[in-house]
Amino acid sequence: MFTSKLSQDIEIYLSHYLATISGEQVSFSVHYWGLYPKHLDNPVHKHSCYEVCYVISGEGSYIEEEIEYPLSTGTLFLSRPHLWHQIRSEQGLALAFVAFEVMAASTVTKAVKAFHQLTTTTNFIIRNAENLPSVLLWRALLEQTSRMRLISDDYLKNMAHCLLVSFLEAFVENNVQEINLDMHSIIQVNQIKLMIRDNLERLPLISDLAKHVYISERHLSRLFLEHTGQNITEYIRAERMKLAIGLLKATKESMKGIAEKCGFTTVQYFTKVFSAVTGVSPARYRDNFVENEAKMKNKEK
Repeated sequence: MFTSKLSQDIEIYLSHYLATISGEQVSFSVHYWGLYPKHLDNPVHKHSCYEVCYVISGEGSYIEEEIEYPLSTGTLFLSRPHLWHQIRSEQGLALAFVAFEVMAASTVTKAVKAFHQLTTTTNFIIRNAENLPSVLLWRALLEQTSRMRLISDDYLKNMAHCLLVSFLEAFVENNVQEINLDMHSIIQVNQIKLMIRDNLERLPLISDLAKHVYISERHLSRLFLEHTGQNITEYIRAERMKLAIGLLKATKESMKGIAEKCGFTTVQYFTKVFSAVTGVSPARYRDNFVENEAKMKNKEK
C-alpha cells in the first residue's frame, strides 16, 4: 500500500515525465496520472477523454448514466468520454487512474480508429483483473516510480506506452482480429534502419535491403515512408550526416577518412552534401566546434 505522501510524489513524478508519450504508430497526451490511497465519493461529472481506473484495494461502486456497478479489489474499469459518472465508497478505495487521449496528428489512421472503439465498448468493467497485462504493467510502473531513483525517460515512457496500448486488449473484445497495429511492419522497418546505420560505409542497394526483409522494393519504400515520414534516400542522408558530425566532433579523422566511413565516394561530394545540409563545410564545422569548446573551457577557468 502506498502512503499519502508517496502517492502524491508518484503522481507528480508521472505527470511531469509522462505527459506526452510517443510511439511508432500511436501517440498519447496524458492529462493526469493519479494514485489515491483512500478515494471516497466524488461528484457526478464527465470527461472529454478516456479515464482508466484500477482498484488496488477496497470496495465501492461506479455509477455511469445512473446505472450502478459494484467495485472491489482487482477491478479495472473505463470511464468513456462524455458520459456522466461517479465513484462512491464509504470506506475508501485505493485507486490508481490515468486520463488520456490519442494524439491524432501523430498517430496512424488505423490506430486512431482502433482507440475510438473504446468510446462504444460495452466491456468497460473488468473484475478480477489482477493478472491482466494492463494491471501487471501498471503495478510495475508504480513500483518502479515509487523507488524515486533516476530512471531513463525512455524506460518510463516505453513502459507507459505499453500500458496505454494494452487497454485496447483489455476493453475491446475480439480486438486481436479487428485491430491490427501492424507490428510486423514496424519490425521490418526497424531492421532496415539498423542495416542502414550499421553499413553506411558500404551501403547495400535498396533491392538488397528489400530482400533482407523478404518484401519488394516498392513495398519497402511504402512501409518506410509510412512509418518514418522519410523516404529511404532521405533517411540515409540524415544518418550519414549524424555520423559525419559525430566523427568531426569526437575524432581527428581526416576528411577523406570521414567521407569514406560515411559512404561518400569522394571528399568533394561529401563536402557538397554536408554544406547543403548544415550551411558550412565539414572543415569549418570542425573548426567552429573546436573554437566553441575552447571558449567554454576558458569560461570554466
